[in-house]
Amino acid sequence: MEELRHQKTQLTQEHEAIRAQVQLLLSSLADSVKRQTAASGQLGGNLSEIRAYQLRMYDLRDGFNQHIELDERLITHLHLGGAGERLGEEHQAIRDRVSQAVHLVDKAVDHYLDQITMAEFRSALSQELAAIRVQVESHTKTEDRLFGSS
Repeated sequence: MEELRHQKTQLTQEHEAIRAQVQLLLSSLADSVKRQTAASGQLGGNLSEIRAYQLRMYDLRDGFNQHIELDERLITHLHLGGAGERLGEEHQAIRDRVSQAVHLVDKAVDHYLDQITMAEFRSALSQELAAIRVQVESHTKTEDRLFGSS
């Protein structure tokens, strides 16, 4: 029972960290656009900045995948039935969205982008991250309610 309580506490803490990480990624992307536009009057990008962002996206993906392992252990242990199935579907939807965002960043690194394409890249990535934030916030709040009351 103590182990279960510890896992629930860990889960809640990880939810807070994941939400903060997604928000940080969104904020840093917006700040980057502001900095570059103010500095040059144009929306460009440098490869080292994109590579650094790529690593942060990998961290998000890897952290989320590790977190899902804990979620799924709790779901199995608590026998959540249909609610557990819905959570699993949400996990997959978030994984898919994070994979799309990682793919965008990988593409930007692999095919260093010109200014117009860079603006499109940042817009697409911002939209993906905003969608990830909405999914993650909704999903983690649901889990916090389910696991907190079990």
